[in-house]
Amino acid sequence: MCFDRACPEPVEACPERSRRGRSTNGKSVALIFLPVRPEFIEGWTGRFSMGVEQDTFDSRAFRLGTVLGGLALLAALGAFKNFIALFSGEREGYVLFGFLALQYSASQVWFGYAFSGLTAQLLRIPHIFLYSVAAYGLWTHRKWGWYLVFGYLLYIVLSLGVYTLLYPWGLLTGQRYPQPYLSSETRFFFESLFIISGIEWYLYRQRDLFGVKKSD
Repeated sequence: MCFDRACPEPVEACPERSRRGRSTNGKSVALIFLPVRPEFIEGWTGRFSMGVEQDTFDSRAFRLGTVLGGLALLAALGAFKNFIALFSGEREGYVLFGFLALQYSASQVWFGYAFSGLTAQLLRIPHIFLYSVAAYGLWTHRKWGWYLVFGYLLYIVLSLGVYTLLYPWGLLTGQRYPQPYLSSETRFFFESLFIISGIEWYLYRQRDLFGVKKSD
C-alpha cells in the first residue's frame, strides 16, 4: 500500500491524489502503481540471495584446490619423466623444463626393493599409468582420486622405509652406506615421513570436499 507524504491517508483514500499525483513547485508528479504478486518478490529475493552465496569466497576449497593442483602437477611430471626414461636405454638421465630438471635413475623401487635392467624398464609402465590416473583424478576432483592418492602416499612411506633399511642400513646387502651417505639417506626418510604425514592429515581433514563421508 503506497502513501502520499502530504496526506496521512492511504492513496486509495484520496482519489484526487491518486489520479493526478502530488504537486511539487507547480508541477504534477504522476504516481504509478504496478501490481506485484508476493510470490514474484519472494522468488526474486531467493535468486538474489542464492547469487550472493555462490559468489562468496570459500577459502577452505581454495586451499584444498591449491594442494591438489600441486599434487596433480607432481603426478603429471612423474608420468612424463618415466615415459621419457622408458626409452633411455636403461641408464640415468635428466628431463629438462627450462629451469626445472627432473632426474630419473636406471632402477625402479617397488615395495622397497630396487629393480634394475630390463625389469626396471618394464616396471616404469605401471608407474606411468599410476601417475597419469592420479593426476586425472585430482584434476577432475574425483572421489576415487582421493582414495588413490591417500593410499599411494601411505605406500610411498612404507616403500621408502623398507628401502632405507635394506640398502643404506645394509639389511639386504650386508654392508651399510659409508658416512655421510647413511645419515643423508636416513634424514631423507624422516623428512619425507614428516611431509607426507602432513599431506595425509590435510587430505583426511578435507575428505568431505571429495564426497568422502566423515564416517568412512
